[in-house]
Amino acid sequence: MNPHIRFGRSDKRGYMLMEITPAATRTRFMGLDAVRDPKTAQRELAAFRVEDGRPGVEITMI
Repeated sequence: MNPHIRFGRSDKRGYMLMEITPAATRTRFMGLDAVRDPKTAQRELAAFRVEDGRPGVEITMI
């Protein structure tokens, strides 16, 4: 219901990584395949980038 949210997955648990530099901000959303399995794989679910001087969010992977 929020038009500002670009990505959401309530069926996955995981974490977000952010890399912030003067040139750009990059965000990667990582999720676990099976949260109760200690050997589960983690996967990149989505990635976004905002470049300096360019308005808007670029979706780099979903």
